[in-house]
Amino acid sequence: MSSPLPTSSDGYAVTVSFTISPEVWNAVIPLFHDRLVAIEDFISAGYTAAQQAGTAMAQAIIQQSVTPQIAQINATISGFEDQLALAEDRLAALNNGGVVAANVTIMPVEGLDATNAQDAIAALAGFKAKFPAFAEANGEKFVRFSLDGSGFESAFVSFDPVYDAIGGLSDQIDGMAAEVDSAASSARLNALYIAELRGDRLNMVDGIVDPYTDTSDVSGASSNHLHNAQKKQFEYVNVNLSTLGLPISGGDKGASTAKGKAFDGDAATYWASSQSGSPVNGNAYIGRDFGAATVVKKIIIKNASATNNAVYSAAAQYSDDGANWVSYSNQGFSQTGGNTQVFDVSAAGAHRYWRVLATSTSANGSEWWVAEMTFEGAPAPMTLISSVFSSVTQSPSVARVAVQLAPPLSSSPVVPNVDLISSVSRDGGVTFSVAALEQIAVLTDGTKIYEGFADLTGQPAGASMVYKHVTANAKDAPISGTIMQWRG
Repeated sequence: MSSPLPTSSDGYAVTVSFTISPEVWNAVIPLFHDRLVAIEDFISAGYTAAQQAGTAMAQAIIQQSVTPQIAQINATISGFEDQLALAEDRLAALNNGGVVAANVTIMPVEGLDATNAQDAIAALAGFKAKFPAFAEANGEKFVRFSLDGSGFESAFVSFDPVYDAIGGLSDQIDGMAAEVDSAASSARLNALYIAELRGDRLNMVDGIVDPYTDTSDVSGASSNHLHNAQKKQFEYVNVNLSTLGLPISGGDKGASTAKGKAFDGDAATYWASSQSGSPVNGNAYIGRDFGAATVVKKIIIKNASATNNAVYSAAAQYSDDGANWVSYSNQGFSQTGGNTQVFDVSAAGAHRYWRVLATSTSANGSEWWVAEMTFEGAPAPMTLISSVFSSVTQSPSVARVAVQLAPPLSSSPVVPNVDLISSVSRDGGVTFSVAALEQIAVLTDGTKIYEGFADLTGQPAGASMVYKHVTANAKDAPISGTIMQWRG
């Protein structure tokens, strides 16, 4: 006999001998299912109600808090619109009818009693009515009048003579200025000429003139400079490129005269071409492969000591690939043993390969011999510092320096204060002040003179005067004379 099924009436109680069977599960589980569904329905209904209540509460809060502010903003905007409309009306009225002059207040003016635009216009109108007749009767005269229109005074002085006198004085002043400039320029040149004739520096009262006939007044602190005693000038020193890269040639006669002999610094040795006679022309060459594009300023060839082993002419050439060559210049050669030939290639640009190619046979119909070959690059900046000169004036406040550049100058112009910078010191060369240079003269031979003044007041006190010239930007600027003066 099966056990009775649990019911809700007795709390689903079971006996000790109760056995779980499919009948029991089928009787109990549906009851639990029905109750769980009822509970879920109840909870869902409560959540929806709570959500709706919360939304309603939030809407009420927003309505109470924001609506008054929105209303206030709308009222403010409405007020602005009213003011804008009023302004537009007033502007339209001004455009159509103008402004009443009596309502425009003016600032006080000496001699004028009017305080508004209307009264001022009336006063000017009264003055205008009086002026034409007076002006007609007193033409070409200085006229004085008061702003209130009460009266006029005339001075019987014609304008024309005054203008003529002013013009005459102006012409005289211009002429005097030109004469002063000419005299100053002549004085500077004469000072250099006198110093050069004396063969040494010329001392002046608080000043010196040095024509650079020697190096006695140039300090050892100078750098990268070379004194040319023949031309009486200081020149820059080019960078020697002859040890860079590898030597190249169109063929060597033998090991004892190989291409390296042209770069060994020994004028007693020489390179000899493998070509002889007519094949020298257009085939024999000597040069260098620099390994990378290189700017060359000058190519210098020194003839071997044997006379007539030089060619009659040759061309400086460059190449970027070692196969295609461009001739930059062709020139005749001296046949004298030991003479030098200089090729100026400063404007050719940067190239890897450089050479000099024979464009003729040698003078004796044999090989072409070259004792030394030199490649010079862009010059290093030249710094020229003078010796110390004693000043009679203690602690000079200003100095004038004039520097003379000798031709031939660089193919590109020397720009003062950029390519040539001059400065002066009053404390023995410790502190320098730059002089702003300007070109003041060009002589018939192309020599240029630059002049500038240096303010020395910012330097320590002293009476030991020194000048300094510095060249820059690889510009050829040989300096052939300097004038320095100073005063308190």
